[in-house]
Amino acid sequence: MNETEPYKLFKLNKKSPVIAFAQKPLTEITFILDSGATDHLVNQSDVFTAAISVAKTGVSINATLKGTINVTTNLGVAGVLDNVLYAAEVPHNLLSVRRIQEAGMTVIFNKSGGVSIKKGRKLILTGKSIKNLIKIRFKANNPCVKQVNAATNSLIENNELWHKRLGHIGKQKFLELKKLEVAQGNINFKKIFPSESICEACIYGKQARLPSQKAKDRT
Repeated sequence: MNETEPYKLFKLNKKSPVIAFAQKPLTEITFILDSGATDHLVNQSDVFTAAISVAKTGVSINATLKGTINVTTNLGVAGVLDNVLYAAEVPHNLLSVRRIQEAGMTVIFNKSGGVSIKKGRKLILTGKSIKNLIKIRFKANNPCVKQVNAATNSLIENNELWHKRLGHIGKQKFLELKKLEVAQGNINFKKIFPSESICEACIYGKQARLPSQKAKDRT
């Protein structure tokens, strides 16, 4: 491998059509290293460099996107996280030990509770133990959507539409509907992922109003 070539922490399926994204400046993204996770998982959809729509349902999560994240490790090594799954309901971003090892890297757990990840003799990144969880931080290209396919666009529009139809339902309640596999006519909530956009009506609805003065009895 060329020393300047980014390391791939996941194999990319190049046959899948992708959604194109434009690049923005680097931003930090934190993962928890998970030896039980079969895939890399994120709960924020705005970190992808490119992504495709999926409907991957597991025992406890529903993934709606799969994509690529260009990253730089805490040691300044450029890398690529491929086929990362997006699931809005996961509480933390998870970095799969299994996928890292499949990419030919060695995961070394230190006595201090931290971790070192190597490619051959080269140290790629390190992680620290914080409250019994190993956290790994990357600098990620923070992309914005430049072009999306019709299916993904429809999902976003449907979410905004059903947010209003369901009485301006909150994100957590909406995720509960997804878990219950609720369907309404031809609409399957499992296939709709929450939007991070802020509803103007909800903002006004949360504003506090000063108490009105009681009218005096003039009789």
